[in-house]
Amino acid sequence: MSLSGEIGVGLSGGYYVTISRMACELETVDYRGVAIVCPHYWWEGHIVSRHVYMEGQQAAVITALRDPYFVTRSAGYRDRRLYYRPLVLPAPYTNEYLIVVVDYPVGSRRVGRVITAYKNPAMLRREVLIWTKRDGEI
Repeated sequence: MSLSGEIGVGLSGGYYVTISRMACELETVDYRGVAIVCPHYWWEGHIVSRHVYMEGQQAAVITALRDPYFVTRSAGYRDRRLYYRPLVLPAPYTNEYLIVVVDYPVGSRRVGRVITAYKNPAMLRREVLIWTKRDGEI
């Protein structure tokens, strides 16, 4: 899916911003066909600066969004989903899950925004499982 022009993306705290398509570090759709974006400034200034192993891992993030093993709802943020995908990060992180956190505008599921992406050995305990690759929607 190709998004054109400007993309309206909601942020936590009720703010709404418009992102130029040219300013996106990555742009894809998730396993449901919902558009997901990550602005360049956010990728570099928030994700890579805090998780240096994510440098150059945009393709792994896209794979996790398009073909996750399971998806959870955030325990702390109702409008956030966590996409889990193992075996997409390079060594020495190969056996860990890549977790991509996506925030959706309040009241909308049309465009999501990547909040962060990081590695973890297992599903976070307080998250609510909402979809699995094997079973679909729960």
